[in-house]
Amino acid sequence: MILFYAEQYNGCLADAALELAGVGREIANNSGIELAAVLTGRETRPSISALGEHGVDLVFICEDERLEGYAPEATVHFLASLTTENNPLAVLFAETSRSVDLALRLAARLRVGLASRCISVGSDGAGGLRVTRLGYTDQLQTTVTGAQILILQPRIGEVKRAPRSSRVEVRGLDISPDEIRIKVTEIVKADPRTIPLRQAEFIVSGGNGVRNFELLWKLADRLRASVGGSRVVCDDGRLERERQVGESGMTVKPRCYLAFGISGASQHLRGMQESKLIIAVNTDRFAPLMKLANMAVVADAEAVMEEMLSKLCESNEYSGLR
Repeated sequence: MILFYAEQYNGCLADAALELAGVGREIANNSGIELAAVLTGRETRPSISALGEHGVDLVFICEDERLEGYAPEATVHFLASLTTENNPLAVLFAETSRSVDLALRLAARLRVGLASRCISVGSDGAGGLRVTRLGYTDQLQTTVTGAQILILQPRIGEVKRAPRSSRVEVRGLDISPDEIRIKVTEIVKADPRTIPLRQAEFIVSGGNGVRNFELLWKLADRLRASVGGSRVVCDDGRLERERQVGESGMTVKPRCYLAFGISGASQHLRGMQESKLIIAVNTDRFAPLMKLANMAVVADAEAVMEEMLSKLCESNEYSGLR
């Protein structure tokens, strides 16, 4: 069995859960085993059909109110009991703040190996799994075997339909009150200015065609996006080094990559070419990034940014990805 934690919010399945289903389905097919998902908290029923549509054979659910929202101790207790009972080949988690915390706690509780930042998962030829993971600020890849808890990088797998009728097993939560010591009273959405670029879903990036980076920051704030840049603007100090996108910087795979004034050297393209939607603005219609983009706008980068800011201010709306 391959088991994965299907994260959901307010009764809605997270996109990351469907990505895990895609990766898990491929592993299960290659190994001839079942794919199972874990759903916790209230309102799990709407997510069951979605998991079935994406290849899940078995869904374990627990709708105990103590698992509602983010309840790390109770959730890990439930996951540990399922893992001990079923001894899955691997337990998969997405690289979100909630899932990473749960994965670390679960590995410590069960005393099993954990591999984080995994970018591929395959067979080791002996009935186990071999995973490739990133290290050293994405500049190094290492191969790991023997880990049972795997944290997968965002968007390493495709969301694919593989319809089947999922079996459902309803489980209870057997945990004493004194084992629950943490109570989360509020969850504050992460500031796009501070989250690591590799976790960003929307990146507004600037290159040598952007002279005034204050404009880029203002636009990113209005769009609720993170800010990135090419190597040249990080080399000359227009942007911090940790925001460099590219082979010698950070490899990113956001839902949307909006690039202003970036020609697109090969090392930069390798760092962002797997973005789901690429929009490029440049005066050079033949620039490499313009050819790669899903949408290319031939125009001055700063003029477009100023016009976008003007329109956003007129509408008085705080935009962003939905």
